[in-house]
Amino acid sequence: MARVFPSLLAAGVAAVVVVTVAPAYATTPPTPVSGLSARPGDRQVTLRWTNPADTDLAGVTVVHKTGDVPPATPDDGTALAVAAPATTAVVKSLTNNTLYSFSVFTRNTAGEFSTPVTRTSTPVPAVLTKLTISVTPRIVTFGSRPVVTAKLVRADTGGAVSGASISLFRKVAGTESFGRATRLTTNSAGVVTRVTSPEKNTHWYATHDATPYFAAAKSTTVTSYVRPKMVATRTPTVVEQNQASTVKVTVYPAHPGHKVALQRYYDGAWHPYASKYLNTASTASWGVATSAIGTRYFRVVKSSDSDHLGAKTTTFSITTIRRTIRSGMSGSDVLKVEQRLKALHYDPGTVDSYFNYDSVHATMAFQKVNRLPVTGAVDRTTYAKLWSPVVPKLRYARSGNWVEADLTKQVLYYVKNGAIWRILDISSGSGETYYVEGETHRAITPTGSFKIFHRIDGMRVSRLGELWKPAYFAQGGYAIHGSGFVPSWPDSHGCIRITNPAMNRLFPMLTIDLPVYVYRS
Repeated sequence: MARVFPSLLAAGVAAVVVVTVAPAYATTPPTPVSGLSARPGDRQVTLRWTNPADTDLAGVTVVHKTGDVPPATPDDGTALAVAAPATTAVVKSLTNNTLYSFSVFTRNTAGEFSTPVTRTSTPVPAVLTKLTISVTPRIVTFGSRPVVTAKLVRADTGGAVSGASISLFRKVAGTESFGRATRLTTNSAGVVTRVTSPEKNTHWYATHDATPYFAAAKSTTVTSYVRPKMVATRTPTVVEQNQASTVKVTVYPAHPGHKVALQRYYDGAWHPYASKYLNTASTASWGVATSAIGTRYFRVVKSSDSDHLGAKTTTFSITTIRRTIRSGMSGSDVLKVEQRLKALHYDPGTVDSYFNYDSVHATMAFQKVNRLPVTGAVDRTTYAKLWSPVVPKLRYARSGNWVEADLTKQVLYYVKNGAIWRILDISSGSGETYYVEGETHRAITPTGSFKIFHRIDGMRVSRLGELWKPAYFAQGGYAIHGSGFVPSWPDSHGCIRITNPAMNRLFPMLTIDLPVYVYRS
């Protein structure tokens, strides 16, 4: 034999085999291959087959030539020698759109060849492709999960390319280069998707490697932008005048050392209010207080940086209400309350802008009449009621002066010339059993019509305690008197207690024979 033909191993590496003696078919030639297939590609055809089970199989020779007549012998065309046990060969450097015929021969260790198994195929040029990429939504808040989508289509028809391998590459803000994030296979629509959880701004592009049928493609670069998640709280949401509400903001992911700004909305625009730098826990806080009554609106903003967009919290409000006036406070609002109590015939003592003991008890009397919680403090409910009060009604109608004590409301009315002149809070009999000097008694204030029959202009010390300037109205020692302890509830042994300062002012009017009516409303 004397033949020279190129040989291509299974890996596709070309070699040259020189055969010096023409082949001779054996009396019993080797068994042919089976299941031969030909897959056309761009300037190439890929052949696949199944080898026989011959024990002396040395390899396979693939021979090709143009046209539709397959090579009849191993030297009838261009040959490729494939070593056993390979079952594939790629015939390259062909001309696209040209018909080729292929014959595959097995050969044994003696150099004998089988009968050929043939196929014909036409190499086809690779289809140009177009690869696009998008991210939805393009801007997200930290913690959200945008979706990266790539789509591969034919450049000529726009038809989807399914079953193709797509690589997604990403570059996170702050890093130097792109790296492959994943490799995915296109679906029937030519699409691959990747759900992501970006912590920072991230750049993406996609690639498709060339195949025998489809050319390589690369997409443009898209960016997934991330806003920090900012959570603001305020405690409390409703504050009294000059009381601070604590505003706290937390930024995710952590940005210690970055500046955040508290803004307030008014006059149709946002205005700077205060700013701080985030601490190591990525939080900042402010105390927000004002004397102005009403609702104010705020938000916290953070500027963009190298790895995130700027962000802001949702708008939140802080409502400032009128302060609760308590014992010891002073100011113009105290003066206004004292003046109003005085005008409504309560007894705040000296009207001097100072909320003292008398002011507290005048407020308690007002709250009793208006069925409000009896605290002695002027909260916003009590304040509002001062300008829309309940007008107390007398039980009796007559001329002159008299006293009515309503044990249900725990108040006393001093009536002058048929009209209420002063309203005082009282503490009457508790209804409890008590013991004194071996005797058992019940702490009951008698009800009915009485008259003042005895007065003491000073301290009276009885077996039940001290009575300041008592004015007795019923036999058995029942008197209207001053006391150092006048709670909001019935607490006496049966007398009608008012405060010592109030008794000082009322005593001159509690004249002998002054009518006293005691009842439950």
